[in-house]
Amino acid sequence: MTTKESFIYSLKIWLTSWFITPIVLFIILISVEYLSSKASLYELMLKRDSLLYMNNFELLGLVYLVSFFFSLPYWLLLWFSIKIINQLDTSVRVKKIIVSTVALILLSILFSIFNNGILSVTGFPWYISILFGIWYYKFNMKKSAKSSDISIDEHLIIP
Repeated sequence: MTTKESFIYSLKIWLTSWFITPIVLFIILISVEYLSSKASLYELMLKRDSLLYMNNFELLGLVYLVSFFFSLPYWLLLWFSIKIINQLDTSVRVKKIIVSTVALILLSILFSIFNNGILSVTGFPWYISILFGIWYYKFNMKKSAKSSDISIDEHLIIP
């Protein structure tokens, strides 16, 4: 995997999580409000928040904007991690397991930094969508000279 390929792989993971997670959180928020109130779903969607003076659709747009900027450091660290992990001489499955573990650690650290040391419940949908991206998208292995890649003529020592 070249630098360009690791860039694209990490970008796909990041954009997938950035697009999916706010929608999932929005659905959870609306569902909880809907189950605990007698208002119609339409009324809940257009209900204005008393603190931010926004309806839920405007709030979703704000969540996309804020999450874009707060997740940029995560994406850069993930990209750097993927470049390093790809240097390992292991299978794609092991590399993806390592990337998944590193992704969880990075997400925990960044949520702790931005959330005053508290890993909140909102981090869980982010991790699930990141895991989806890691396992859904193809991880190209670096080209290495393993014994199975070398032809039989290269093994011979005949001058």
